[in-house]
Amino acid sequence: MDTPILYTTKRLLRILDSRWTRKTRSVQFRGISFQFYSTYWWSDVSQTLLETEIAPYFDALEKDFEPSIVIDVGAATGHFAVLAAKLFPGSKVYAFEPSERQRILLERNARLNGVENLEIEPFGLWNRADQLAFRTNGAESSFESVSRFRGQLQFLEKVSVLSLDQWAREKNISGIDLVKLDAEGAEIEVLEGASAVLERDHPHLLIQAYHIREGARTLERCAEILHGHRYTTRETGEQSGLLCAK
Repeated sequence: MDTPILYTTKRLLRILDSRWTRKTRSVQFRGISFQFYSTYWWSDVSQTLLETEIAPYFDALEKDFEPSIVIDVGAATGHFAVLAAKLFPGSKVYAFEPSERQRILLERNARLNGVENLEIEPFGLWNRADQLAFRTNGAESSFESVSRFRGQLQFLEKVSVLSLDQWAREKNISGIDLVKLDAEGAEIEVLEGASAVLERDHPHLLIQAYHIREGARTLERCAEILHGHRYTTRETGEQSGLLCAK
């Protein structure tokens, strides 16, 4: 495992890489060309990744769906958030990302694509306000208590988290139409902290729930929570792990 000094050094180098890299890659989606920054240390930009990991979110929505407020939980470097802001120009997109180096790229990618209807929230969502052990490993960021890397890597960062209900209440935001959720195993806690929003706004939900906890996917537990709020749910494709709910 990394020593604290080694981890801090590697983290600083990756933050500088995210802030200063000039390398970009182009991808296409629905007739629109997008540019995203690509770093030296890792890259999550390719046409294949966009088509396999990002496109299914949009394909799951009804063709005439036009959200006013979009929530992106686990926005990473902003592929979904930037595409949503462009495809739904009349919307406001709120992108939640606790990882500093991914947040830097998210902000830069938004500027690179001329996105102005996107607001970045520099913390994670959970079922309560807290400080949690956290780590970014490659392109994947996760909280230690739910991470697949728990027991394998050290989680030497602390990040702030709060519930979606608390955030919406404090910012006086209502009328949330769409929630995209990819929280690397924290989907259950995020939904637990969104009861008021689910009951009040009834947003569509797109949840990456293939993550394994205690030997089982989070999908079935997420579906159970949503059924309690009178949602209908379906998994797109066979064992895709993408849970759609409305």
